[in-house]
Amino acid sequence: MRRLGTTFSLFLILTALVGCGTHEERGEGDQVVGNQEQDGVGDQEGDQHEELPYDCCIDCLGDETCRGGEVWIAPFGGGMCGDCDYIATLSCPEAYLAYTCVEGCAPYRACRLSPRANGLSYWCVEGLPDVLTVRCDGESACIDLHTDAAHCGSCENACSAAMQCVDGQCVCPAELSACGELCLDLQNDLANCGACGQTCGGGETCTNGVCTCLPENSCGDTCIEVHGDDVQHCGACDQACAAGELCAQGVCAACHPFAVVGHNPEMNDESVARGAAIELSFSCDVGTPDAAAVVVHSAFRGRLPGVLSRPTASTLRFVPDTPFLPGDVVSVSATATLLSAETLPLSPYVWRFRVKAQGGSGSFVAAPNGPKIFESVTVGDVDGDGDLDLVVAGVPPVMMRNLGGGVFSSPPDMFSNGPGLGLVDVDNDFDLDLLVAEQMGVGALMTNEAGVLAQTSTPIPGLLPWFSAADLDGDGDLDLVVPNQNGANRLLRNDGAAGFTRIDTAGLGAYSVVAVVGDVDQDGDLDVISWDMVADGATLSRNQGPASFVEEAIGPSGSWATAARLADLNGDHLPDVAFAMFDIQRWRGQGDGGFVLAQSVTATSPFQALDVGDLDGDGDLDLFTATKATTEVYLNHGSTFALGWSQPTLEQVSEVVLGDLDGDGALDAVAGGIFLNQ
Repeated sequence: MRRLGTTFSLFLILTALVGCGTHEERGEGDQVVGNQEQDGVGDQEGDQHEELPYDCCIDCLGDETCRGGEVWIAPFGGGMCGDCDYIATLSCPEAYLAYTCVEGCAPYRACRLSPRANGLSYWCVEGLPDVLTVRCDGESACIDLHTDAAHCGSCENACSAAMQCVDGQCVCPAELSACGELCLDLQNDLANCGACGQTCGGGETCTNGVCTCLPENSCGDTCIEVHGDDVQHCGACDQACAAGELCAQGVCAACHPFAVVGHNPEMNDESVARGAAIELSFSCDVGTPDAAAVVVHSAFRGRLPGVLSRPTASTLRFVPDTPFLPGDVVSVSATATLLSAETLPLSPYVWRFRVKAQGGSGSFVAAPNGPKIFESVTVGDVDGDGDLDLVVAGVPPVMMRNLGGGVFSSPPDMFSNGPGLGLVDVDNDFDLDLLVAEQMGVGALMTNEAGVLAQTSTPIPGLLPWFSAADLDGDGDLDLVVPNQNGANRLLRNDGAAGFTRIDTAGLGAYSVVAVVGDVDQDGDLDVISWDMVADGATLSRNQGPASFVEEAIGPSGSWATAARLADLNGDHLPDVAFAMFDIQRWRGQGDGGFVLAQSVTATSPFQALDVGDLDGDGDLDLFTATKATTEVYLNHGSTFALGWSQPTLEQVSEVVLGDLDGDGALDAVAGGIFLNQ
């Protein structure tokens, strides 16, 4: 439970309970005096009995808005704002209670609101409210926790996209059944036929909750999927492939497996020329590629348009329509829609590289019109004009267009306590959309409409502020890894059209606010490294296939990490990882998922933000960091990093991002303001 403070506030409406409570019902004229009740029309002595302590209730009905640290107190004479000294032993379940200044309600009791002629009165009663409305952090209106799917039963609990919220519980529609957080049709689902997890065999179908064999797959007394991989029954019963051939989707093929065997640029190349083309080599001759066969995503631009050609029978070449931007991180996905000449589907393959920056000294000066504080900021070419714009946290977020030369439109003075932001092409339409993540676990999507970010009406349940976007299943669209400081980390799987399905898969780590993505074991898919705040150490989640991960603890350990970056920091084309903690820990990757400590960089105060990029134009990656006292650059000297530039900074700096903001080829920085690389 988060206490109320100057940064966040929680507002509750508590409505009257009907037929619920242990206290006697009171008639008209009753009034509460102190901790006793007097009957204004009863006997001379008064019908008196002890009342429970008054509660510090937060009242969405009040006309007066309480300041941070205050709550709405409702004594017998009416409501008012006042201080409430919170204690750590409150026993009411969060989202069911009004906070008490004296003692918590007993478990599973709620604070009841009763209208009176002389004001409002609150006391603890048995049971839960018939209607439970609250104002969750970041929300402008009171929310009914009984029915709101984004805040079901509590502010933090979001139902999956398929579920509804009924009486504070996430439930499935009547015709579907709950299997975990999924709503499935157990009458027709091959993987859940008649019961969750009950899978039909090859060649079978699920009808009315019963697995039955399709007629074409009935080979004697055996049910065989003839359009699968059975070499003895490939395409039809008893139709065998020749020696050395493979059966795939009911087709015999001599060349197998169909896989990527080489590519340029190389994996984890951190200094690729802006005008480079992308080339792939395959183990078999390729068929005619479709538009989804090779998908290229730019962190600064979204999905990149370009020309895909087949120079030889077993190679493909992609040339983007415009050169890459300096410092851009580019992801390439070769997907299963690409078929070999014998119609075998490709084993999906994903890799990343970084574009070389040009020039820069690693020393910075403040831009003339930069805002004072950015707590959450993201950069990208939102309007498609070839330079990097800024989107800054706010309600709503504010886009600052790049006018050239490091000058931006409409710079605000200050933004703080905003949601997490990310510019991501979630719908694969060749431009950047905006994801807005709130603390309560429900995100919003603002799609890019001709360079203008437009709010959509579809929420994204399960999205938290520290997410990372990457193609984790090799299908060409960007999924979301969502660290969760309160439990298991999450995967939001993208359907390619800006629709996300929350997958609470095992193996993704837990209790994190930091997660980075990259191919640490060089097997052609992207793995995840997160920081477990409970275990005080790093977790590697190896990608085993779509939505499947196996986790293991790796070397880094110690204090809570506030930021991390995964990149080749020593030029061996293997990903290393840097964590921002009380120090900067740099761990050298071994190429098999293992890491060894290479260097620890200390400062006078803890590091709280970190990004990497070539800041001095020498072809290797440097560190741009922020502590509570200073903003610092550590230049890469091969085997070690050394301080190259430093200046005082603001305590509110909690995020650092790099990009060429003034168009000179050198990487500039956004860190509590805008800083241009000289």
